Amino acid sequence: MISANSVPRLLLIEPPGRVRAASATHEGRAGESVEEALGVDWPTLQALARTTQRVDGSDRRIRLEPLLGQGGNIEAVLATDEGPFFTKTITSIPPSSSRWGKDLTAVVGKDSATRGAVDLALRFARTNLPVMITAEEGCGAEVIARAMHAASAQASGPMVHVPLGTIPKNAIEPILFAGKPHSAEHGMLFVEDVQELDLEQGKRLAREIDRGSLAETHFVCSVPADVRERVARGEMARELLALVRGTTVTIPPLREREDLEYLVTRMLEDIGRDEARVTPAALRALASYHFPRNLAELFACLEHAAVVAGSGRDIDVEHLPRGIFEARPEAPSGPGGLRRSAERVALEEALRGCAGNVSAAAKRLGVARSTLYRLMRRHGIDR
Repeated sequence: MISANSVPRLLLIEPPGRVRAASATHEGRAGESVEEALGVDWPTLQALARTTQRVDGSDRRIRLEPLLGQGGNIEAVLATDEGPFFTKTITSIPPSSSRWGKDLTAVVGKDSATRGAVDLALRFARTNLPVMITAEEGCGAEVIARAMHAASAQASGPMVHVPLGTIPKNAIEPILFAGKPHSAEHGMLFVEDVQELDLEQGKRLAREIDRGSLAETHFVCSVPADVRERVARGEMARELLALVRGTTVTIPPLREREDLEYLVTRMLEDIGRDEARVTPAALRALASYHFPRNLAELFACLEHAAVVAGSGRDIDVEHLPRGIFEARPEAPSGPGGLRRSAERVALEEALRGCAGNVSAAAKRLGVARSTLYRLMRRHGIDR
C-alpha cells in the first residue's frame, strides 16, 4: 500500500518491473521492484498506465505515464507523486495551472519588446522549424510555448512538456530519447531548461532533430538568457545553438519592460483583488527592485502584499515583502527602467511621512531599522 512517506516524487520503472531511476532525494530506491515501490506488479502497472493513468494508495495519488516505443509497446512507466509537496509533473499541465500566467496576455502585457518577441514566436509556430526561447527564470517561456502550440498546424496533437530541471540526471536520457518524442508525434515537444543536458546528450538531441527523427513533431526548447556564454564556456552543446540559428526568440526580463503598472493591475485581478489600488510610493518601490525571478516573483510579491494589506485596503509600501528593501545588487538599467533611483524616492517619502522618525519609517517600509540606516547611507540621505 502506498503511504505518504514511502513514495519518491518521481520514479522511472522499466521492464520487468524495476526502478531504473528516482528523484534525487530517493536515489537509493533505484533497483527496487515495482511491488516494493508502488505495491503493484509490472503487468498491473502497465494496464493502469494505459487506462486510468493513476494508482491510488491510502493517502497518495500517483500519476502514471507510459513511455511508448515505436510499435506502441510500453518501454517504461514514469510515476509522479501528485501530493502537495510535488506540483510540477513531467507531463504537460493545463494552462490554468500557472498561478500568474493564466493566459498569453498576462505575459505579454503592453511592453512593445515583449509583444514583438511573442509575435515572432507565433510566426515560428506556423512552421516546423526548431525554436529556442531564451529567457530568464519566471518570464513565461512555458506560457509562450503553449501559445505557439495552439497557433500551430499541430494544435490538434499533443503538447508534451519535459521540464529537465525537475528530472534526475540519470533519468533524462531514457525519458528524452525513448518515450517522449514518440508521445509528441503530430504535436509539440517542449523541452524546458535544455541547458540541463550534458554535452553528449545535447549533441545527440541536435543530431536527432537535424536528421529528421522528429519530423512529425514541432521541437521547442527554452534556455536561460546567457545561453551563448554557456556554450562559450563549454557547458552546453554548440550544435544545439547552431540548430536554432535564426529561430531564436528572446523574451525581455521584467526590469527592461515598460508596463510595470499594467502588469501589477492585471496580476491583482488574477489574485482576486481587482478593487485594490497600489499607491504611487509602492509602485516606485516595486520599480526599484530588480526581480531576479521576473513575473513569477512580482506575482508572489503582490500576493504577499494583498494578504498583508487586507481586504478593502490600498497596497502601500509597508505591505510589500521585506526583501524589496533589503541590500541587493543594483538593477541593470533598461528601456523600462526598474531604476535604483526609485528606491531613494520611496525612502524619502517614508521618512517625510514619518517626520524623519527612522523607527517609524522602518516600520512603514517593513524593514529593520539597521537596514533603513544602511539604505540611507547608500543614498546619502540625512534625516
